[in-house]
Amino acid sequence: VGVMDIVNKRLQSISQSSCKVEK
Repeated sequence: VGVMDIVNKRLQSISQSSCKVEK
């Protein structure tokens, strides 16, 4: 697992949580 993979996963989780908050 590369650093970018971890970053991407974190970004996805953050984007999902932010989307839930916005909605």
